[in-house]
Amino acid sequence: MDEAVSQNPTNPADLTIGQTAGAFDAAATPSVEPLPFFSPVYAPRKPAVFLDRDGTLIEEVNYCRRVEDVHVYEDVSRSLIRLRQAGYVLVIITNQAGIGRGIITEEEYRLVQTECLRQIGPHLISGTYYCPDHPDRATERRKPGIGMLQEAQRDLNIELNNSWFIGDKALDIECGKNAALRTILVATGYGQSEACEPDYRAKDLASAVDCILVD
Repeated sequence: MDEAVSQNPTNPADLTIGQTAGAFDAAATPSVEPLPFFSPVYAPRKPAVFLDRDGTLIEEVNYCRRVEDVHVYEDVSRSLIRLRQAGYVLVIITNQAGIGRGIITEEEYRLVQTECLRQIGPHLISGTYYCPDHPDRATERRKPGIGMLQEAQRDLNIELNNSWFIGDKALDIECGKNAALRTILVATGYGQSEACEPDYRAKDLASAVDCILVD
């Protein structure tokens, strides 16, 4: 993968993941292609479902750094297909403080993320944004800040007003609320022990998707 960092990306096809840039993983998301004559002014915005990764899409592993430890939860792919068919843009938003702490490397993160997307299946995730900040030196990009959501909104022409955030941690719910999104806390990962006030609670991603599609 080309590891160059685009500091001021203007085209989704040109975006690459980086520590301080938008962290849009274009190479790992084949469903995002450059659109000729694309103009955000005239293209209709689409709602999105923002998804935490660890504990929401894949089994929680403390600072996951090995490809063999990546296990996507059952029914994740089927659930994401339902959301795509309903017209939602799907975006992964993940804090990766292990990079900032020096526990994992960016290359290990990339390998884990590539395996995550492989198990999920092609053409489902439109973008992946990660924040490597150490919690003690956090920027607005780190959840519960909304920097990554704003980047996705700009890059993928997202309508935030009708969008959702699904996660297993209080930080995910707070991030969604900070962006005025509707939020769902799943009981996978850390979800059963988190103290927060989401709009809805669900046992897993499949149940969360049921909640969205009947809302």
